[in-house]
Amino acid sequence: MIDFAPFLLFVIFMVGTPGPANMLLMTSGANFGFWRSLPFVAGVTLGKLLVNILLALGLWELLSYEPGFLLA
Repeated sequence: MIDFAPFLLFVIFMVGTPGPANMLLMTSGANFGFWRSLPFVAGVTLGKLLVNILLALGLWELLSYEPGFLLA
C-alpha cells in the first residue's frame, strides 16, 4: 500500500500557506465584504481541490505503469 501521508501533508500546506489566491481572497473580502466574496472563495477552493485530485490521479497512473518509481 502506498503511503499518502507525505502527499496529504504537502496538500495541506499548499492550500493553507499565503499565495496569490489567498491574497486575492483577502483583498476581495476587504473590498466587497464576506458575503459577496463567498462565491470567489468557493471557486478558489474547488479549483485547488480539482488540481490536487488530478495531480493524485496522474501520479497514481504513473506509478501503476512504472512501480520502480516507488523504490527511488
